[in-house]
Amino acid sequence: MKKSLAAIVLGLLFSGNVYAERITMNELLENKYTIKKQEMIKFEKRALKIFTLEKSRKIMERSKTISKKILGKASNDS
Repeated sequence: MKKSLAAIVLGLLFSGNVYAERITMNELLENKYTIKKQEMIKFEKRALKIFTLEKSRKIMERSKTISKKILGKASNDS
């Protein structure tokens, strides 16, 4: 009985993100969120750019994968 109750509780906890709404970065910016921090994590073939956005006391994080081709062009432009 305890195991089945635990399985139900864990199932409900982990299924919450399945129905979460996808909000784009542009929608957040249109809703008056401001970019507070940007970070770039570079890997061998790609990079990950992480944005921290804030509105009042709400904080959101979004990430964007950047390919090596784009990284190469950006370093050549500067």
